[in-house]
Amino acid sequence: MKTKLVLLLSRLACAKIQIGHDIDGAAAGDNSGQSLSLNNDGNIVAVGAYGNDGNGSGSGHVRVFENILGVWTQVGGDIDGEATGDNSGLSVSLNSDGSIMAIGARGNDGINDSVSEHVRVYDLSTALSVEQNTFGSSFSVYPNPTNGLSKIQLGEYYNEVSVHIFNVLGKLVATQEHDNTDKVELNTQEYATGIYFIKVQSGTKGATIKLVVK
Repeated sequence: MKTKLVLLLSRLACAKIQIGHDIDGAAAGDNSGQSLSLNNDGNIVAVGAYGNDGNGSGSGHVRVFENILGVWTQVGGDIDGEATGDNSGLSVSLNSDGSIMAIGARGNDGINDSVSEHVRVYDLSTALSVEQNTFGSSFSVYPNPTNGLSKIQLGEYYNEVSVHIFNVLGKLVATQEHDNTDKVELNTQEYATGIYFIKVQSGTKGATIKLVVK
C-alpha cells in the first residue's frame, strides 16, 4: 500500500496538490499508511506499517520523513516493533512540532500478559536539530540535496577549517582539515541515502548544516 500526502487548498478551488513524491511501503503486505501523523507545519510525517516483518513476522515499524526542499527524506532508521506479532505502528502520533512521537503496538506481550499491548515514546529532536551558522550570509552548501558531490562556500578565506560529518544517529562518518581556503568540497558518493549533519569550524566561527544525500 502506498501513502500519498496531499494538501487541499481552498483558495485554489479545492484543487488537490500532492506534496512531494509517494512514500511507498517498504515491502508487500506492510499495510504502510494505515496510521500516520503530521506535525502542525506539515513538513514532518510519521508513517506506521503494522504488517512490516523487519523484526519478525508482523512486528511492524514506523518511519519518519521530513520534507526537505520538496523531497520526503527519511529521518533516522526504521523503528521496528520489539517482536513477532507486535503490530507496532498500528497507531502513531507526533506532537505539534514533530519532536516527540508515540507508537502503539497492540500485539506486544510486555511484562503483564499475552497481548497486553504497549506504547513507546521517542524524542526526535536530535535528528531534527536546527541548523546553525555564524560564518555569515555568504556561507552556503550546494547542491543540497546532493547525488554525491557538494561544495561548501565559506564566504571568505580562513586559515584553518575543520569539517566533521555525522549521520542521523550522531556517529562520526568522516573528517576533513583544510588550510587557507574559502571553500570545501564534499564527496558523499559512497554514502547511504539519507540525512547527514555537517559541522564546519574555523576559530570562533562555526556552522552545523543538514545535507541530504539522494
